[in-house]
Amino acid sequence: MAAADASAHPLYETMRGLLQTYFNAINGRRYELWRTVVSTRRAKLQPEKDWLAAYHSTHDGSIVVYRIESSPTGTAKILLTFTSVQNPADAPLELPEKCIHWKIVFPVDLEDGAWKLDSGPASSVPQHEKC
Repeated sequence: MAAADASAHPLYETMRGLLQTYFNAINGRRYELWRTVVSTRRAKLQPEKDWLAAYHSTHDGSIVVYRIESSPTGTAKILLTFTSVQNPADAPLELPEKCIHWKIVFPVDLEDGAWKLDSGPASSVPQHEKC
């Protein structure tokens, strides 16, 4: 689902595909699939063992893209919300809840000619609250 502003952006279909694969990978516990849509830097920060531990009980859904901003330098940002359901023991330490609403800005970079979800200051402090 997307707000009119986001769905009108020329990169919307590309970004929607990235996000769909990203969340499908998390929900299906498929690290190698996740690895296809994240930057090399992000994958190095979260090797498979750590990734599986972080997401082993997570299911994400109710994803809404609100805004896409792109720059001529090969970067973009995606503002989105989603809901995660997980074992409270697997939730963030500051919010050990079964259900969490997230609001996040994903940085996206061109890497070897393909858009990849990255990590960095834009995604380092997401807003989140109990459902």
